[in-house]
Amino acid sequence: MKKTRAILSVLLALLMLCSCFAPVSAVGAEGRRGVIKAPRMFSGYAVPDTLDQDLPWAEAIEALDTLYFTDATEVDVSEYAIPATEENLEYLGKRAVLTPKLLNRVVQIHYNTVNVDDVEIFASFDYSDTAASAKNAADRAACEDVIYQLMYGVKDNANLNCFDKLLILHDRLAAWVAYDQENLEADTAPEDDYGAYNPLINHTGVCQGYAMVYGWMLDELGIENYYESSSTLEHGWNKVKIEDAWYYVDVTNDDPIYDVPGRVLHNNFLVPFSVFQANHDNASDYDQTVTGTAYVDSFDKKSSTEIVRIGTNYYYLRENITVEDGAVTVNGPAEIILRSAGGTEVSIWTLSTATSTTTTYEDDTTTVATYAYAPKMTAVGNLLYFIDGKTLYSIDVTESPAHPREVFTLHYDNEILKEFASKPGDTSEVRAQKATIRDEFLLQGLQLRDGNLYVTAFNNAQFAVDTVEKYTVEIPICTHSDATLLREAPSTSCLEAGSATYFCATCRALWTEETPAAPHSYTVVIDTVAPTCSEFGKVTKKCSECGDEIVEIGTELDPDNHPEDQLVNVSATIGNCVTEATSEGVFCNACGKYKVAPVKGEKNLTNHVHTEVTLRAKTATCFEAGYTAEIKCKDCGETVQESVPVPKREHEWEDTDVPPTCTQDGYTLHKCKICFTKEKINPVPALNHPEEQREVVPGVEATCVSPGYTEGVRCNACNTFISGHTLLFKNPNNHPHGFVTMDKDATCEEDGFIGATLCPDCGAYKRDENTLEMRGTIIPAKGHQWDEGTVLQEATCTDSGIVKKTCTVCGKTSALSIDKLDHLDLDNDQICDRCSKNLNPDACPFCNKIHTGTFAFLTKFIHKILYLIFGPRQDTL
Repeated sequence: MKKTRAILSVLLALLMLCSCFAPVSAVGAEGRRGVIKAPRMFSGYAVPDTLDQDLPWAEAIEALDTLYFTDATEVDVSEYAIPATEENLEYLGKRAVLTPKLLNRVVQIHYNTVNVDDVEIFASFDYSDTAASAKNAADRAACEDVIYQLMYGVKDNANLNCFDKLLILHDRLAAWVAYDQENLEADTAPEDDYGAYNPLINHTGVCQGYAMVYGWMLDELGIENYYESSSTLEHGWNKVKIEDAWYYVDVTNDDPIYDVPGRVLHNNFLVPFSVFQANHDNASDYDQTVTGTAYVDSFDKKSSTEIVRIGTNYYYLRENITVEDGAVTVNGPAEIILRSAGGTEVSIWTLSTATSTTTTYEDDTTTVATYAYAPKMTAVGNLLYFIDGKTLYSIDVTESPAHPREVFTLHYDNEILKEFASKPGDTSEVRAQKATIRDEFLLQGLQLRDGNLYVTAFNNAQFAVDTVEKYTVEIPICTHSDATLLREAPSTSCLEAGSATYFCATCRALWTEETPAAPHSYTVVIDTVAPTCSEFGKVTKKCSECGDEIVEIGTELDPDNHPEDQLVNVSATIGNCVTEATSEGVFCNACGKYKVAPVKGEKNLTNHVHTEVTLRAKTATCFEAGYTAEIKCKDCGETVQESVPVPKREHEWEDTDVPPTCTQDGYTLHKCKICFTKEKINPVPALNHPEEQREVVPGVEATCVSPGYTEGVRCNACNTFISGHTLLFKNPNNHPHGFVTMDKDATCEEDGFIGATLCPDCGAYKRDENTLEMRGTIIPAKGHQWDEGTVLQEATCTDSGIVKKTCTVCGKTSALSIDKLDHLDLDNDQICDRCSKNLNPDACPFCNKIHTGTFAFLTKFIHKILYLIFGPRQDTL
C-alpha cells in the first residue's frame, strides 16, 4: 500500500508539472489556469477565520456543487470576485470536493483566473468528466434517500430538543453501519469508506465515513459541527456545539468491533476532551478546548444497545452491572427501562438471561475491547423488539402492564442451525458433539432494515476472529400498510420505464418500484395485408424510437375472397332421424360458409346418431334403492333405453376395540363395511397416568461437559414427564471426575508439559490458592530437523530461489527461500556474466543504460516512474 501511495504521489507531481505548461486562458487582459485536487482528510466545515468572511463563499461552493453533479463542463464564478490566492484555492478545493453531501470523492477541478482592477480573481472552474458527474449525482440522490430514512421523525419534530435529536441519530447511525475492519487491516479500504456513500448505501465504512454521515445529518438540523482528527490516533470524529458549549461525538468507537448488529455504546457521546482522551489512549494532538460536561453522566451511558424513542418516552436496555477499579461485575439480568419526558425511569420488563462481562480479543496488531453476551433492542412503531438468550420478543408499549410475545426462538430444528442437525449414520459421539455446538449458540445480533428484522446467532461469546461462527435469519415484521409515495419519476421514453419511490413511516423502509414506460410512436409502415372473407385487413407498423412492431387490424371483410388453403371438399352424407342426406359441396374453413352448398335429400328415422343419458344410474345403498340409466336420442327425443329400479342393500357391521390411553378414553368402533357409517360405543375412561405407573426420576447434576435436569415425575405407561425434569445448563465449575496430574511429550511445534493438573473431561486447568492455573513444567517444542531438501527454483541475480525441505522427525514439509546470488563480473566489463545487468552505479534501473545528453534528466525522471510501476524492462536483461 505504501508503494502504491508513493507511485500516486509521483504521478500527481508529474501531472502538476505538466499543468505548468498548459495554455494560458484568454479571459480578460491577463489570465492563469491551474488544477486543484483536494486531500482526503481535513478539519472543519466552516470558513476559517483567516479567510475573508464577507466573501460569498456559500454561493461559490454551491456553483461548484452544481458543476460536480450535472453534465455541465464549466461554471462561471467571476461574479463572486474571490481573490485567486493559494489559501482561498485550498479552502474551495476542500469544500468543493470533501463536504459530506459530495460523498468525499477525490477529483480534479481546473480553474481559470482573470485580472480585474489589478486584482487576480477566480473566473471559472471546469470538470469535464460528465459520466462521473452523472454517477455522482445518482449516488448522492441514493444517499439523500438513506439520510431521509435515518432522520425521519427527527428533523422536523418540535417535541425533540437538541440532545434528543443527537442521541437518536447517533444510535440509528451506529446500528445502520458496520466498521470495515477487514478492508482497513488489509490496507484495502475503498475510497467510498471514507465518505458518506459506503456507510449509507453498503452499510460499511471507516471513522471518517461515520463522521461524514453524522456531520451531514447535523448540517440538515442546522447544528454547528466540525470534523476533528488526530494523526496519532489515525482517527476522525465530530465536534458538536450545543447551547454555547462544545462536545465530542465519536460514533465509530461507539460501534465497536467485532461488529455485533444492534450493539451501540455511548461512552463517546457528547463528552469533553478529558473523557474523550481517556477513551482514546491519552492522545492529545487535537482540539483540547472542547470542555462541555453537561452530558457526562446522562442516562444513555447506561445502555450498550440502541436507545429508541416512542412518543415522548425513551426506552433502553439497562444492564445490571457494577464497575469498580476497572472490574465488571454482573449482578443479574438486564431490564427494559421506560424513561419519561420528565426523567422518571420505570422498569417495564426484566430479561431472563444475565449479561456477561467485558472481554477482549487480540490479533497481530491490535487489542480490541468487546462485550461478550448482551441483549439487543430496537423498535418498530409502538412495538419494542428485544432478544433474550435464544428468543426474540416484542412488547406493545401501549399495553400496561407489559406483555412480551414470542416472535422467534432458536430451536434445534431451525434452518439457522441445520448444519449441526443430527443425520442418519451419526454416531452417539457425533450427535453429542453437534448438540453441544447447538447449545453454544445465542441470539446476540438484532438489526432493523427495510421492514425486516435480521437476528444473528453467535456461538462464541468472545467473538474470537478465527473461531466465531454466526448465522442470520430474516424476519419480516412490517406490512408497510402506511406507506406513502415519496416521489415519482414518470417515463419520458418507450425505451425506459419510470419509477415510483415509497416510504413507510412505521419501519422507515424506503423502496423504489418500476412504472410502465411511455407509449410507443408507431409511425413507420412495414407491411399491408388485404382483407379476406374471414380476416380483416392489417397494417404492420414500427416504433420510430425503439423499433417495436404493432399490427393494426381493419374493420371490413371481403365475403367473395376465400383463401385457397382454407377451402375443403365436403363429402355426401347419409340421412339420420332428423337430418336429410346431402350431396357433395365446397366449404371455407376461414369464414365458416359454403362456397358450393350441398343439396339435401331424405331423413332415416331409425338412424339415431347422437344419444345422451337423460337420467344417470343411481347405485343402491344401505339407506335407499337405486336404478339404471335412461338414454334418449339428442336429435329426435325418442327413448333408446328405459330406466329399471334396483332394491336397497343391508348393512354389514364390523366392531373394532380402541383401548384407552393416559389422556384419551377408549371405545368400540361400530362401522358398516358397505356405507362406512360408524359410531363409538362401550366407552372406557382414560387411565389418567395410573399411580403404579408413575415414577420419580431423580435430577441429574449439570457438569462442565454436559447439561443436567431437575427431579421429575414420569408416567411409564405413556413415557411422558408429568412434572419437573427442567433442563439445567452446563456448569463450568463442576468437574465430576476431579482433576488429574498429567504429562505430555513435546513435539516439533507444540510445547509439552510435566505435572500439569487438569480436568480430564473439559481440559480446564486446576487453579491454586492464588487462582493461577496449575500448568506444571513446560517442555519447549523440539523444533524441526530439516533434511537437505529439494530445490524447486534456483536462485538468480535478481530473484531468490525456493527449496522444499522435510522434517525427519514429524514429516512436515516447508518451502524455504534461497538468497539471491551476487552479480558475477569475471571480465571486469561492468556487465553481469549471469543476468547481463549493467553494474555501473549510474546505470538506469529501468532500461539498463547510462543516459547522457541534453534531456538526460527528463529521461531519467520518466524511467524512474516507469521502474516504480512496472519494474525493469525484460528485454534489456
